Amino acid sequence: AEPVPPEASLRFGVADDDPNYDEKVDVLERVGLSAVEQGFVVSEADPLPPDLLAYLRLCHLGPPSTPSDAFLLEALFADDLWREHLQQPVSRQNEAAALQLGHDAVTSALGKLRGDVQLDLASLAEAPRESVGYRCAAVRYAERRAVSAAANELRAALGSLDGLEYYQERRLKLLNLTPVETEEELEALRSAGRRTSDSSSYDW
Repeated sequence: AEPVPPEASLRFGVADDDPNYDEKVDVLERVGLSAVEQGFVVSEADPLPPDLLAYLRLCHLGPPSTPSDAFLLEALFADDLWREHLQQPVSRQNEAAALQLGHDAVTSALGKLRGDVQLDLASLAEAPRESVGYRCAAVRYAERRAVSAAANELRAALGSLDGLEYYQERRLKLLNLTPVETEEELEALRSAGRRTSDSSSYDW
């Protein structure tokens, strides 16, 4: 059995100067979380818990990071914002900012861990199991594995932003509409519009 589970705690908070601080406090209070400092446990088995990602998205929802997403903080969306919209990517800009916030945090956490994996393993192999050195190495090794797993997941997610489906696409799909994604599609729509206009013209 492993001496210590591969888990680590990361803490985040909403910026004090966030223009929508009060609205975000309300969102978090509804689900029993803190805007000042909220801890999340990451593990090797679950390096990016859904609520952690939702929290990071909320931190960057609206100005200055993603002003076009601020409408989701309106009272109309209050009941569904956390359990529905924030559990999925909101916009490319928001997702990039949220993932970068997480990546910066795990990079900082890794930097604070003394030594490296090889030193931890050497201590675990050589130090008496009841010694302080062994226990410290066991904790560092477990935390390093968990935070490294989170860092790898975040790097992979940052590299996959173009392949995600965001709020706008989900909304259009719900309405059975297709987003215009290429110049060719836009030109086809223009041509169709011109044909419709021509067919409705009459010679008097």
